[in-house]
Amino acid sequence: ELWNGRRFTRKVIPNLASAALTSTSVTGWRFTTKPEVAEWAGNKADVPSNAPVAESYSVAVQRFAGAWDIAREFVDFGQTDVLNAMIGYAVDSYAKQSDNYVLDEMLTGVGAGTEVGTIPSGIDESLVKLVRGALNVISNADALPTFAIVAPDVFEDLALIQTNNALEFLSMSLNLEGGQMENFRIVPHASMTAGDVLVGAREAVTVHELAGSPIRVNALDIAKGGVDEAVFGYCAARIDSTEGLSRIINNA
Repeated sequence: ELWNGRRFTRKVIPNLASAALTSTSVTGWRFTTKPEVAEWAGNKADVPSNAPVAESYSVAVQRFAGAWDIAREFVDFGQTDVLNAMIGYAVDSYAKQSDNYVLDEMLTGVGAGTEVGTIPSGIDESLVKLVRGALNVISNADALPTFAIVAPDVFEDLALIQTNNALEFLSMSLNLEGGQMENFRIVPHASMTAGDVLVGAREAVTVHELAGSPIRVNALDIAKGGVDEAVFGYCAARIDSTEGLSRIINNA
C-alpha cells in the first residue's frame, strides 16, 4: 500500500533483473570459467572437455531508514492526512535513494569508463557513445543491450538530433536482432557525470529487495505525548556481469 502511493518513479532499477531479498546478505556461487562444448569427431574420439571454475560470492544488503517524532494531537484530532503525506514523502525518498544506490554500485563495478575515441564526421558524439557502448556489451558479454543511463546533456543532444537518418542509424546499430528499438530504453539521470553514457544488458545486474520495502513502523511515546513513525527498506545490487555493462566517457 505504501509503495502504490509513491510519487517518485525509479529510473534505474526497472531496467534490471530483480529477485527477492530473504537475508541480510546475498550469497551464492558463480562460474568464473564456464563449461563449454566444442566440435566432436564422433565414434570413439575423445570428447572435448574444458576446466570450469566456480567461486562463491557475497553481496551486502544496503539498509535505508527514517524516523520522526510526531505530536500526538495529529492522531487525537484525526488529522491523519498530515501523517500520510509525511510517509508518502518518506516512501519517495526511499525509492530515490535506493535507485541512486544501485546506479552507484553499477558505476563502481564498471570502473572509470572508456573514452569515446574518434568521432566520425557528421555523426553526433552522443550517438557514437551509445553505439560503442552497445557494441562493447555485445562483444564482451555476448548479450543484447537493453538500456542506456545517460547524463542530461547527452540526452539533450540525442533529443535534438536533426539528421533525417539518425533514428534509423541508432535502431540498426543497437538492436541487431529485430531492427527495432522497442526494448531499448534511454534514460537521463542527474547523477551521471556530464558526457557519460552507461549501456547495459538487463541480465548484467540483479537487484534484491525485501518484499514490502519500505516497511512502515509506528509506536506510541506515551510519557511525552508523541507518536513515533518510521520506515525501513532493504536492497542489494548484485553485479552478475561487468562485461554486460559499458561506460563511455568524454575524451580527455
